[in-house]
Amino acid sequence: MMQLGINFLLWTTHVAEQHFHLFPLLKKAGFDGIEIPLTIGNTAHYQKIQQALADEGLACTTTSNCSPDKNLISANANVRQAGLDHLKWAIDCSQALGSQILGGPIHSSPAYLPA
Repeated sequence: MMQLGINFLLWTTHVAEQHFHLFPLLKKAGFDGIEIPLTIGNTAHYQKIQQALADEGLACTTTSNCSPDKNLISANANVRQAGLDHLKWAIDCSQALGSQILGGPIHSSPAYLPA
């Protein structure tokens, strides 16, 4: 069965309680789920979002990226470690949201083109 989702980056880079009023509207519009961008926050924050989504019967996927200071393919070991730490954080937040899919350009920093 095909499901239809929408990425919340259309509204914000950080979903917060002020956005919860959009969830029932998106459900009514026919969406089955929402993709939540992971930029900041902790698992407790994302558990609140998960509950608000569940209350509306909406599924969740997540997306994140590695910024230049968290680039997994950097030549700098400290930057690579920051990227790994970010990825672990994103996995924890995805789990708090009930997401089984974490997407995004996580392999490297966007627009990073090594010579």
